[in-house]
Amino acid sequence: MMLKRLLILTTVSLLTVVVATSAVACTGKKVVIGRTATLQQELLARVVMELIDKRTGTAVNEVIFDTPEAAHAALLKGEVDLGLEYTGVIGASLLSQAPTADADALYALVRKSYSADLNLMAIRPLGFENRTLAPAGSANQAVVILRKETWKKFPALDRLLEKLSGKISDQTMQEMEAKAAAGDVPKVANEFLRANKLY
Repeated sequence: MMLKRLLILTTVSLLTVVVATSAVACTGKKVVIGRTATLQQELLARVVMELIDKRTGTAVNEVIFDTPEAAHAALLKGEVDLGLEYTGVIGASLLSQAPTADADALYALVRKSYSADLNLMAIRPLGFENRTLAPAGSANQAVVILRKETWKKFPALDRLLEKLSGKISDQTMQEMEAKAAAGDVPKVANEFLRANKLY
């Protein structure tokens, strides 16, 4: 009888330790995404936020900046973990490259330069171009940018974000923006994710 009681107490104690350890491991997991105040960036940020939250349970907060330059600076300083940028703008404004209409070559250049010089990861393009912001004569694909320091803490995050690559065509983006302008941004983002079987 004494042995049975001891076994029960030991089992309960072990379970308590396991539960407590699990709780500690899950607390404090948070990712921060930076964006500008445009509807397009709000939508893209919400898509990324919902994807990460639904697939990993990691909380995602957003910080809104007045300009793309301010958002990029925050990314470099580590004030945010993720950013939303455009390859043409990166090439012209940040890398001082001549405009190019070759979207694949431009993305390859951005990816290589960001990785080697800025410790950033440029996830494969989402699938559409922002022609409003595009430098003359340049492709301008939307990309998610991830800090390598964040990736080290969340090593599967790049693969998760890659699931969005090529999924948002010009037409899809226009349709999403039209719906979001007339309604609920989180709802539009979730409809997109469900339609693409992303959660």
